Amino acid sequence: MGIFEKLESLEDFNKRMDIVYNYGSNYVKAYPINIFLLTSKEKVTIFEDVHKFDLKFNAEIKEIQNNLFLLNYSRTWGDSTFSDYAYIFTNEKGWIVVIDNYNTSPLEGLIKRLYPKVSPSYQSSDDMYCLMNWIIEKERNNDEFIADIYYMTAKKPGEQTESIFKNVTMKQMKEKIERSFLIDKIKLMLKQKDRVVFNGLISREGFCSFYNGDFSYFNKIIANYILESGMKKLDFCSDLIKNVHNEIISQPIELHYEEELTPNSLKQLSKDIQKIDNLSLSVIHEGNPMLLVHAIDIVDGSTFNITAIGKSIFLTPVLDTSGASLLKTGEHIARSFQEPIKWSYYGRDGNWENK
Repeated sequence: MGIFEKLESLEDFNKRMDIVYNYGSNYVKAYPINIFLLTSKEKVTIFEDVHKFDLKFNAEIKEIQNNLFLLNYSRTWGDSTFSDYAYIFTNEKGWIVVIDNYNTSPLEGLIKRLYPKVSPSYQSSDDMYCLMNWIIEKERNNDEFIADIYYMTAKKPGEQTESIFKNVTMKQMKEKIERSFLIDKIKLMLKQKDRVVFNGLISREGFCSFYNGDFSYFNKIIANYILESGMKKLDFCSDLIKNVHNEIISQPIELHYEEELTPNSLKQLSKDIQKIDNLSLSVIHEGNPMLLVHAIDIVDGSTFNITAIGKSIFLTPVLDTSGASLLKTGEHIARSFQEPIKWSYYGRDGNWENK
């Protein structure tokens, strides 16, 4: 399947990418390569443990050479089974998982089952702006370098529908962020003279699509920046999980916002929460001045309440609540609803917060 079949080395991968994607006028444009940027403090063989978390998934890791691995995986639906493979490139900052199949849903589901031991390199709106600004600053003295955000999707806080923006300037992107828009995806074209060095999609979920260009540029500049940012968040998340797990009966985790949550934003929050995987929800109260939802994590049995009032959202453990379950819920709210200005945890061993 695809251009990566029977890949033998990293050099082989780079050669194939140059032939198919770093093309001139004599080459036909290929379909996109899809990429997951992941952070983890585990070994790559953690993928083989997915069956412990969900019997529908199986995975096998084969080392091809240092820092290059083949991932064979499958996902069953009733009597049918979907099988595919991907390649994993590792470095000190994280993992680059490459798949040349347009159907990424089974692999995405596998990755979700390994959370929080394996986490996508989630990016905030500010992170995505800083990435673009960093690229531009890096090439500031290069008069022949052009950076073009030719497509962007974003949504206003409290709204479900995303807006599409074309040919976005850095100033316009910054203005949207200052108005609390959630930047979801950008399509970016980077050119050196008449040569494309990167053309593709970057999302806040740590997912990218590579349309064409120089993959080594993407790897060294874009992927490494996103992975480094994701690793900082992983350190923060590990700290949070450690603190929560140290509590038999923990206190709430609080997400702080700059402005009051309006009745409309509470309704949108209720819709966003219902999209979280493997949560059984019961809405106790929805409306002004608060939202109260009782949640049960059907994977590990955690029970907790989600309360939104004033300028805060509280995740309050009820019974045998795991840090992973609370963190999954909090991160989903931060990504799909609105990014908080600060997280807080008030535990038995003292207060802890992250801005």
